[in-house]
Amino acid sequence: MEFETRYGPLYVTRHAFQRWVQRTGRSELDMLGALSRAWRPSKRQLRRIRQREAGWSPRRILECDHAYFIVRNGSIVTVYDKHQTDFNQELHHD
Repeated sequence: MEFETRYGPLYVTRHAFQRWVQRTGRSELDMLGALSRAWRPSKRQLRRIRQREAGWSPRRILECDHAYFIVRNGSIVTVYDKHQTDFNQELHHD
C-alpha cells in the first residue's frame, strides 16, 4: 500500500503493518495517522539513537511518538517500538 508522508510517497509493506500492531499494540489505522505526522531525525539525533540502541544502525528512519519506521528503497519495511528497551533481542528474532 502506498501512503503519502510529508517526505513524499512511501510504500508500506504488509510486514510493517503486522510489526506495528505486534510491537505497539495499536491498530493499522493508528499507524497511518502516525505516518502522516512522522518526521526524519536529524543526523545528530540518528547518531544518538544508534548509540542508545547498541547494535541497531539503520540508515534511514522515520520517527513518530510511538515507533521508528525503518525505510529501505522507498518502502517502510518494519517498525520498532520506541519504548522497547532491548532492540538487539528483537533484531535476532525477525
